[in-house]
Amino acid sequence: MEGKKGMIQINLLPWRQQARLAKKKRLISAAIVFAVFTLFIILLCHLYISAHLNQAEESTNYLQAQINQEQIALNDMSNQEQERNTVKSQLYFIKNLIIKNYRTVGLLNELIKVVPTNITINRIIRSGSSIAISGIANSDEDITLFIQALAKSSYFKQPTLTLINQKSTSGNKEFEIGVEQRDSISP
Repeated sequence: MEGKKGMIQINLLPWRQQARLAKKKRLISAAIVFAVFTLFIILLCHLYISAHLNQAEESTNYLQAQINQEQIALNDMSNQEQERNTVKSQLYFIKNLIIKNYRTVGLLNELIKVVPTNITINRIIRSGSSIAISGIANSDEDITLFIQALAKSSYFKQPTLTLINQKSTSGNKEFEIGVEQRDSISP
């Protein structure tokens, strides 16, 4: 038993404490390595997403530039269309003016042909296709001949005597005739 008494007693407490410290250092080192690795992964993800965002922004800017160019072209086309419509309306106005002038000249030329020599025209009023002719005639027969000539004319239709008065001093007849201008007359 004496051998038992000679046994050395070893204190394991410092060794356990050193083992704990080493384990704690390894854990802290592993945590730091994991944190650095995580930050590295986050940085890579950030760079990847940032690159894609920049590429998407460049694509968006390019598409916006193309849209702006197309909008400018569309506005130019719209302006050209407006100018074309303006020119069309001006041409339409000029055409109608020419037709109106032609019809006025035709009206006067036709009146020269159908007015008997014993009739004097004092006034011609035109409103649209309606024409009012006022004048003086020597007799009722001259007025009748004038109305018949208007009815036979290719330029006039539906002549109507609207007024006839005898002038007291000269014996002449004042008259007013309403007539319609035919639509089929054109330049």
